[in-house]
Amino acid sequence: MAAPVPLLSARDLHKAFGARTLLNGGTLNISKGDRVALVGVNGSGKSTLLKMLVGEEPYDGGIVERSRDASMIYLSQEPSFPGEQVVLDAALCGLGAWYDAYRAYSEATARVSAGDYDALDAQQEQAEKLEQHGGWEREHEARALLGRLGVRDCEALMGTLSGGELRRVALARLLVAKPDLGVLDEPTNHLDADTIEWLEEYFSEQYPGALLFVTHDRYFLDALATRVVEIDFAKLHSYDGDYNDFLELKAERYAQEDRAEQNRQNLVRREQAWLRRGAKARSTKQKARIQRAESVIAERAPERNASLSVFADASRLGKTILEADNITVGVPRSEADGGPSAPWRVLTNTFELRLCPGDRIGIVGPNGAGKSTLLSALLGDTEPTSGKIIRGKNTRFAYFDQKRLGLEDTWSVFDNVAGREDAMNRGGAMVEKGGEKIELRSYLEGFMFDAHKQRQPVGSLSGGERARVSLAKVLAEGANVLVLDEPTNDLDTASLAAVEELLIAWGGCALLVSHDRAFLDRVATGILSFEPVEGGPSNVVLYPGNYDQYVRLRAEAKREAAALAKSVAPPRNSAPPASKAPPAAIVKPVQDAPMPKFSVSETPAAAKPRAAPAAAAGGPKLSFKERQELEQLPAKIEAEEARISELESTLADPAFYTSRASELPKMQSALDAARTGISQLMDRWEKLEARITVP
Repeated sequence: MAAPVPLLSARDLHKAFGARTLLNGGTLNISKGDRVALVGVNGSGKSTLLKMLVGEEPYDGGIVERSRDASMIYLSQEPSFPGEQVVLDAALCGLGAWYDAYRAYSEATARVSAGDYDALDAQQEQAEKLEQHGGWEREHEARALLGRLGVRDCEALMGTLSGGELRRVALARLLVAKPDLGVLDEPTNHLDADTIEWLEEYFSEQYPGALLFVTHDRYFLDALATRVVEIDFAKLHSYDGDYNDFLELKAERYAQEDRAEQNRQNLVRREQAWLRRGAKARSTKQKARIQRAESVIAERAPERNASLSVFADASRLGKTILEADNITVGVPRSEADGGPSAPWRVLTNTFELRLCPGDRIGIVGPNGAGKSTLLSALLGDTEPTSGKIIRGKNTRFAYFDQKRLGLEDTWSVFDNVAGREDAMNRGGAMVEKGGEKIELRSYLEGFMFDAHKQRQPVGSLSGGERARVSLAKVLAEGANVLVLDEPTNDLDTASLAAVEELLIAWGGCALLVSHDRAFLDRVATGILSFEPVEGGPSNVVLYPGNYDQYVRLRAEAKREAAALAKSVAPPRNSAPPASKAPPAAIVKPVQDAPMPKFSVSETPAAAKPRAAPAAAAGGPKLSFKERQELEQLPAKIEAEEARISELESTLADPAFYTSRASELPKMQSALDAARTGISQLMDRWEKLEARITVP
């Protein structure tokens, strides 16, 4: 059987930055069907290697060959798009011939709409080309993928998006195009855990191409990789299998190297003893032996990467650590939000949180749900939109922000951690560790910064190295409550393991916003979940245990809610249309009801998730006006459903795109508005229905 033709082949690659060698003779082949994970410690050159392979970074020596017949798309950590480009166009531009026809068709349609009927032939020609390359389904697919990745406004300009949103659009572009080879640098960054699980499943079951990817997400890595390539001291080592296979095979390689080194040391001792006895180079054999002895002695032992060795002391906790009583959090309302003129857009329903010693609370939820906003309120940087937050007298926070904003790029590693005043006194910077004070230089060596690295400007470091500097700075502050916002971003797997060990042994409390499921599985004692509610603020529910237990408890809660909703039939006189059953709002928590109070660390493993109690039957009676409204709602819901059905049928008709394509944005907006409208009508129906007095 012939070997598969490589999509990409790199041979004898060399790359150095000044005196530092990143790659010394690397070779890598990727063929159809390969799912190759690239791993290595922070700063080893993973991102640089990807850029060399896709042609965005020059290399000092070697050969890179890319198949002319294969398509390739690169997802960088900081993707770039024209600021005036529309989101939908950015997601579609990876489709090549289809996108060219799409642009030409749009231009011809605009000309026809302006009265230039000479463009009708061009419009028809481009419409035929679109059908040849996949038809209008490609646009529908792009919209669906953007929505699944959390990008809601397909007509927004790329220049208005955040860095995380740009990455999600870039990822959608790759998923829409389905290239023969996808090259992805940290594809899970800026994605919530649910979206990562979906992406993992999509790549496993629906994506047809090969993958070369860098990721720190160990579950994602283990689920997708069929081969792992490690950059280790400027060399590439390839291991067949998934991440667990890689760990085993690497341990075997290390053991073999240790045995070889032990044999070399034994030989060195024998040859040195022979040389000390006065070996004479009188014969050819003796000359050759002396040369071999000198060569063996000159050999270097196998190099091994230093491991992160971090330790931090938590200052004494008081009786009260942190309490959030019946709070909601929100953000200032912008003009784009529309709606009421209230100054705040509330992101969450009412909830409570109390920290006890040893609590390590993982915070999860979709992007924009309010996780970082909650951290800001707990730290005292902003105020909650309702309720109150109590911080203990002895509570001292240390905040690790996901953007590493506390670092000065022009300062050295040492100066950033010491602070400018201590840095001026080079010998005086000290850190408390294990009840003793140690020099800052020794402390930084535990974060894998040798004397040379400590003098290096932070702006020249890799993302993972910047993360280690920020972590060292935070842990040196002597806090007892760690607030870590995406601490796992950019850290290599070895560093992650060290941070996990630190947190497990941590004597204080921790609040951890993270999408890394493996990290939360090992560290968390509870999961605070932001759970979106259609058309309203999110519910915030605290589940006991780690991430795996949270998944089980949440699934169980959903099954129970679905069963309860199915068992309760609405009264005949106010039933909604039979074509659409009402959502199970009867089990939705009441916003103003307090949640039961308990510490996660004291909750038995089998405990149910915390949630506010359901509304009691027989609340205040409906007014005459409200009864009239309730009676009219089914007809309004039915009319709105008919409107949605009509719009969906129109958009699904290929003829629409040949004769009325210019109306597409208006029709799509109308469909979105209709879907929002029916959601609001259904929600209103549920609220009024719940207040009917049961005899």
